[in-house]
Amino acid sequence: MRIEVFALCDAATDYNGRLNILGAFEGVSGPVLPVIRERCSVVARMRFETDESGPHTVSVRFQTEKGEKVMPELKADFAVAFPAHRDSVAINLVMNIGRLKLNAFGKHEVLLKFDGTEFSKLPLYVMKDNRASPRNRMNN
Repeated sequence: MRIEVFALCDAATDYNGRLNILGAFEGVSGPVLPVIRERCSVVARMRFETDESGPHTVSVRFQTEKGEKVMPELKADFAVAFPAHRDSVAINLVMNIGRLKLNAFGKHEVLLKFDGTEFSKLPLYVMKDNRASPRNRMNN
């Protein structure tokens, strides 16, 4: 399995196998804790070869840099099947998150696990911004 795309974004959809991503970002900011992101999505586009057909599990974990869990781990089970005459196939994963609550400033991580093994990692920076309105806002 290869990761073609792994991102944290404002919104995403899978439309007939097309991965649509809006507003990829790596940081959020707010004047006070907790910093709350009302809506966001984690997306992954994974490419499989024929010998990888069958059932798989993917999970996403938000954690502080020290490894403390930010929210419950998100998990999805799926099966990879191949149409005739194809030697690889892409599977899109879109996990929508409501009210992501971040209780500490600093670097956080978004981990992608495939079949229980860590496969990729993204940084998520939570920054203090005194210019932000009481409703926390996002920064790039």
